[in-house]
Formats: sequence, C-alpha cells, structure tokens
Amino acid sequence: MIKGVFIDFFDVIAPGALTNWVEREGLSISEELLKISARSDIGDIDGESYFKEAAEILGVDYDNLLRDITQNEAINQDVVSLIDTLGENYQVVLITNSSSDYLRHMLERFDLERRFDHILVSAEIGMTKPNLDIFQTALEVAGLSPEEAVFIDDRKENVDGAKALGIHGIVFEDVETLKYCLEELGVL
Repeated sequence: MIKGVFIDFFDVIAPGALTNWVEREGLSISEELLKISARSDIGDIDGESYFKEAAEILGVDYDNLLRDITQNEAINQDVVSLIDTLGENYQVVLITNSSSDYLRHMLERFDLERRFDHILVSAEIGMTKPNLDIFQTALEVAGLSPEEAVFIDDRKENVDGAKALGIHGIVFEDVETLKYCLEELGVL
C-alpha cells in the first residue's frame, strides 16, 4: 500500500531554469554546462556561481541571463494542484538535484515549501539522483519501506534508481499521464 509520494522539482513542478533558457535561445547544453550543473547539484558551488559560470561558458552577460531566467520562472499549476490533493492522504517528499539557494528561492517565490512533508535537496545532503543513497534517505525521513513509496521524475535514469530499491516509479511526461499512472497504483 502506497503511503508516500516522492517527487522531483525541475521539469516536473517547474521548468529547468538554465536548460529552458538555453533551448529558448537556440543553444545547446555542452559538456562544460553539464559539469558545472553536477558541481552545483552536489553543493560544490552555489546557485549564483553556477549561473555566473554558465554565463561565461555561454558567452552571455550574467545580469541579462539572470534577469531572463527570473522573468521566465514558472510552475506547473496542475502538478501543484495534484500535490495538494496527494498531500491530503499521503506524505509528499520533494527529492531534487539542485543548488540549495536557487531551489529555496523557487519554493519561496511560489509558496511551495508548505506543500511538502520533507524536502531533500541534493546540494544540502551531498547526494544526487539516481544514487540509491538519496532514495534510502527519503525512505528513512518519511519512515517508509520501499513498497510504500512511489517516485515521480522526468528522467528515466532517476526513476530506475528508485526502482532498484523497490520503490514504485513513474517517468513524468504530463499531468494527465501522471494521474493515470497514479490511478493504476491505487493512489488516486
């Protein structure tokens, strides 16, 4: 029986800030950008340093980049509404690969923190998805066994990491497909 819903943030609840900016500008994600993203996710650099280094790699002005990203910040309100519904009967745990400062900014800006029973930010705990340790930590803080949880993420490799522990997994595509998958698990 499912008792907890673990959910990713970027590209599920909110668009990924830099990746979406890069796509809008018709640019591509380079190996250099992936490397600084990984450093940010593990907490080696903060969000400000991440965006400064990204601007340098992309050859754009940092202030303009940050302004464009901030102006385009958004959330998927349908997913947030679903989280609210799920929160009535299940523990809802946010598990995200992100710098702490940027994720916390997004949670505050859109009044999201109160919607989660627990929040696990990779940069704060020093582990990232799909590493099994982050899912084990989520189970421990929620007091759940693997079969009592379902994990939702837009990346199959992250969902596969959760499944390796016995957690149910859903690869996020859109909110309607997500609702269907949750219904199939008896969650909705």
